Amino acid sequence: MNRISHVFPDVDTLLEGLRPKRPVEGLLVNRVGLIELLQSSLVELHEHRRRVAGTPAEPETVHRIKYWDDILGWVKDQQGPDVILLERTTSA
Repeated sequence: MNRISHVFPDVDTLLEGLRPKRPVEGLLVNRVGLIELLQSSLVELHEHRRRVAGTPAEPETVHRIKYWDDILGWVKDQQGPDVILLERTTSA
């Protein structure tokens, strides 16, 4: 199945008063979908790394690949159909 994402230009109109009373603190994300998205993004990052090999951009690209690969590994190790992403709050 091909899915096409559409960007809605006016999010406030789309939500029409559906904003929660409290700020959202976390998201429930489909684990398999997140894995597929991360794998696809890593393929693109590896292609980018090949294009920038030997340039000043290569070390940053390698760093990004390692970072997202670690996250992909963690997501794969989780159990169940979903993962929860939480906002990191800092104490003031």
